[in-house]
Amino acid sequence: DADAVQALMRLLLRFTRNHKHAQLFAENNGLNHVMHLKETSMFTGFASLSTLIFRHLLEDDWTLRCTVENTVLGYLAGTVTDDNPESRNSGNIKEIHNMLQRLAPVASRAQHIFTETCEKYLRFTVPPNLK
Repeated sequence: DADAVQALMRLLLRFTRNHKHAQLFAENNGLNHVMHLKETSMFTGFASLSTLIFRHLLEDDWTLRCTVENTVLGYLAGTVTDDNPESRNSGNIKEIHNMLQRLAPVASRAQHIFTETCEKYLRFTVPPNLK
């Protein structure tokens, strides 16, 4: 049943977030099983979930760290922007919640790497009138 397959695919997605678990999944022929699901098991969003699972297989820790750092640094440099004009000033993010909203997918993909990256590159200052 498509609902059960969707639930299992979502669990697989969470399981494979850790690259070692993703490799274990692949070693146990998991990819083959996903690729040979019957058409009656398909659901809306199947392609997205399966693509993310495959991506987890390709992203080792080094690749993931580079991706997170490049995304955060790109946002800070103004090359990755959001819809808020206040956030577009290169190196001068005025609203931290806008930055966190924009980078939430990166943060949820690799929380420890995102935290380390933010600790390494971000500096916060409180305006004198707010001290």
